[in-house]
Amino acid sequence: MLFSLVILTALFCLIVLGADSVAADAESDKLLHSEGIMSVSEFESLLAVSGKPIEAYFDTVSRGKEMSRYAVRLEGRVNFGGLEFVAFTTDCHIVAGMSGSPVYINDRKFCALSYSFGGFIPPGEPKWGACTPLEYMLNESASGLAQNSAALPASFTYKGMAFSEISLGSEMVSETMLKQMAASGNIGKESIDAISRLRFNFTVVDSDQSGSSEKTWNPMLKAGMPIKADLIQWRDEKNKTVSIGALGTISHIDKNGRIYAFGHPFFGSGKVKYIFRTCEILGTVISDYDSFKIGGRDSDILGLIDLDSRYGIYGQISSSGVLEELPMVSVEFRKEGISAGAYKIWVAETSYGVLFLEYALSVVGSLSGAPLGQAVVMTDLGGTVALSGFDSINFQELYSPVTFSFGGEIVSVSSYSVALRDFLYGVYGFIIASNYKFKILGVNLVADFIPGKKQNMKLAAYKFPAKVIYGQNPVLEIRFVSEDNSLAIEKRLTVKIDWDQVEKPVYSRSTKDTEKEGEKRVGGSLSLFSASGYYGSLSGNEAQVENPSYFLNSKEYLALFSKKLQFKDNRVFLKVSLDAKSGLYDRRINSSDSVVSDKVDDETNGWHLMKGGVKERNITIKNEGNVSFRFELPVIPTGYVVELGGEYFGFEVVNEDTTMSK
Repeated sequence: MLFSLVILTALFCLIVLGADSVAADAESDKLLHSEGIMSVSEFESLLAVSGKPIEAYFDTVSRGKEMSRYAVRLEGRVNFGGLEFVAFTTDCHIVAGMSGSPVYINDRKFCALSYSFGGFIPPGEPKWGACTPLEYMLNESASGLAQNSAALPASFTYKGMAFSEISLGSEMVSETMLKQMAASGNIGKESIDAISRLRFNFTVVDSDQSGSSEKTWNPMLKAGMPIKADLIQWRDEKNKTVSIGALGTISHIDKNGRIYAFGHPFFGSGKVKYIFRTCEILGTVISDYDSFKIGGRDSDILGLIDLDSRYGIYGQISSSGVLEELPMVSVEFRKEGISAGAYKIWVAETSYGVLFLEYALSVVGSLSGAPLGQAVVMTDLGGTVALSGFDSINFQELYSPVTFSFGGEIVSVSSYSVALRDFLYGVYGFIIASNYKFKILGVNLVADFIPGKKQNMKLAAYKFPAKVIYGQNPVLEIRFVSEDNSLAIEKRLTVKIDWDQVEKPVYSRSTKDTEKEGEKRVGGSLSLFSASGYYGSLSGNEAQVENPSYFLNSKEYLALFSKKLQFKDNRVFLKVSLDAKSGLYDRRINSSDSVVSDKVDDETNGWHLMKGGVKERNITIKNEGNVSFRFELPVIPTGYVVELGGEYFGFEVVNEDTTMSK
């Protein structure tokens, strides 16, 4: 119900008296007065003089583009969890999408709607809520305060009532879309959970951004208008755009084009990048439990939100170049090499960014024929990640669908879902989460869906001599067979060994084992494994070089990361380890140089702190009695994936001269 506000002349006098009590030289008060905003101290003075709730009103858009006005009564300050609000009562419904609506006392802006009592209120009884003083929002924005969302109270208790943040957006959001994603297996549980928790905070709007004035507009913004902070936007080949964002209300716009909205955190992620727009309101749905605005046609992009903190979200109005602030993910879908759709995706920079990107890629994948969880379809996913100041990261891999048992049921996960999660959490998210704070400029993806039987190759047989003749390179014979035996591939490979690194054995091939002494034997082992087991097979020294636990600089970090991405599931690796010499040998120090600086004294208490870390990697222990050789077998044919858990075979190096004595 729309309420008219009766403004009392006496209230204006009280406001002036309250303003006179504020120190003129306070910087924050100067800022507030320059923006026409009432301070908290002025409000408290007004409340103390009045001795009763202060009559006020708030502006918001309930339908179309026109502003509506609703009456409220400001009851007093509320302090909870270190945050302060002002409680109010009203006879109107507080609906999702009103977050941030500016509250005025005698036409002077004071606070922004932010919290409401969510329980049932009998008909005729006033509704309770709370607003955030704009003074706190301006100060928070000016300081650039970043707050961990985990430390923010999403609700508080006042006079026995539980207040929670006013919801954002509408509940017409993609509940259906979420169910489709869950059923297809093309979106991870983490993303489903995150988006499900926020599903009442989203609006999904299709708009043609091709330049038609009938579809978008560029309005003059003012407090009380809707604001839509976009989390995801994608555009297809026909320039049709879909954006998903949170719908709230603009609280204030200062003289420098700085915008303040919501009155409470969105995600509380601190420094962020959300593009924002305004939109039409199709209407407001009113009920005793769930009341909400329904967002309609979007405007053009109007600026960028850069801070999401305790009391609201803050950003800057900008006329151009805003979308370029976000990295673009370009993805093309193919079916057996034939294009099936292409999209450009922009995702907000926030702590939930990877989850939202997974959601967007899942949706556009479904629109382009991505396989369902039960479908036996391979996904060949490849692409590049462009980084600022560094070489691009390249990756390419073939994925098959996965099935597993859970709670007595068989769960199927599509190959596209497996590929997505590997890219998002093994490449994209891995880069973002690193300590080097790389800036991703853009991503190019190509996903090719290859229908047919699950083409997983199993190790069927291999042959290798139990006794290897010293100086003669042994031959490995190996065969892989598809799971349904529709195809077999095989290879004969000469294993080339640098025999100069291996001691010539004292025993011949014909020497009986009962005549040998264990410490005089020259032994060896052969290991076979797929790409997934390669790094797990590295020895201590090898791991320090190829898979270290610390990195000397960002360039080395990316180089080793890029190298890892080249080990695909259609590659097979062979490792041959040999005794470099017989006997009971010891490990020795690889270098006689000290590994600590000349500033370290063994009599000094505590540790010597080396600021900036070390300049080179130290490898101080060497296994003097062992030498390893690594080989890579030819790449398995395209369309097949190797499943090889690791095979181990021991052998002995012997001399062919049967006349040689012990």
